[in-house]
Amino acid sequence: MRQTQVAFGAGIVRLGPLDGLRGIAALVIVLGYQAQGLFAAGSFDGAGSVVEWFHAWGWIFADLFFVISGFVFAHVYVGGRGLGSRDDLASFTVGRIARLYPLHLLLLILCTGLYWNAAQTSVPAFIAHLFMLQAVVQPAVQAFNASAWLLSAEAICCAFFAIALHAGRRSLAMVTLAAILVSTAFLFWRGLPGGPWNQDLVVRGLLGFFIGQALWGRRVELRRVPAGALVAIAALGLALAMGQWSPIPALCLLVWPSLVLLALRVPLLESRPLIWLGDRSYVIFLLHLPLLDLIVRITGKLEGGAPFILAATLGYGLAVLLLSEVVYRLAEVPTRRLVRSRGLDVRDVGLIGGLPGRG
Repeated sequence: MRQTQVAFGAGIVRLGPLDGLRGIAALVIVLGYQAQGLFAAGSFDGAGSVVEWFHAWGWIFADLFFVISGFVFAHVYVGGRGLGSRDDLASFTVGRIARLYPLHLLLLILCTGLYWNAAQTSVPAFIAHLFMLQAVVQPAVQAFNASAWLLSAEAICCAFFAIALHAGRRSLAMVTLAAILVSTAFLFWRGLPGGPWNQDLVVRGLLGFFIGQALWGRRVELRRVPAGALVAIAALGLALAMGQWSPIPALCLLVWPSLVLLALRVPLLESRPLIWLGDRSYVIFLLHLPLLDLIVRITGKLEGGAPFILAATLGYGLAVLLLSEVVYRLAEVPTRRLVRSRGLDVRDVGLIGGLPGRG
């Protein structure tokens, strides 16, 4: 298993292929799933089964973020010195808030101006977003920046993880098992086919995140699984996910773990362009929906033939990447440096990007 050899802390190295995989997942969500919102109804009639699949199912790649996030958190903190002291826990908590919150707040302020007269917006919804609780408060999750649900669910996962690890690795193992079992049971009991569904947001996060934890814990044994077997497991999981029940268990238990294990064997995923993309995946995910809605407000729904649709989709993707680079340079990197200068634990794990970061 090749890893980008960038040291961090006590021998921890950056898992470059997972950064590349995260960047690809972000691009699939933006171009394969969300970009269809630019176009008038019927624009994709007859576009083919592949395009139809991404339009219907591209959202599922958000769950891959959680599995990667759980794996990398375990790699850094369980594989490192842990969070045993109160100072470690306090530094982790304040550092995570300081690392995640500034961009969320900036986008919330901008989206308040953009969406204030929209149907879902209200003062209670704004307060929910302000405190990053929108993933558990309905219908606040659809107000302002709807993409920020992922950040809210990630914060909840981080809280469970940090408290459990602070109590000890045995406690973390128990929390991991409980999160997987309870989340899976909930999805089989209350989950609906297709999606995405707002009722599943936090459960999706917990299941994916703690599957990532478990995956890291068995990483040595799982290295021996042949690549062909992992491909077969992923294909089986995708087939099951398209059935008449919630797709999330099959994705998080079969598809995404197989893909993560395969990705760690693919050096191309840690190429410079994909690492660049992975570093900016957090910004990309938070920015892409407000930008899409702003474009539609200015131009209306676009219409045209296949060449026009392709050009417009690529143009939207390029605009997302360019704006993400600007925000990354002007907001992400300065914030990272400021937080580090205060001596806080701001390791670039989870949804933010790889570790240790480059700013």
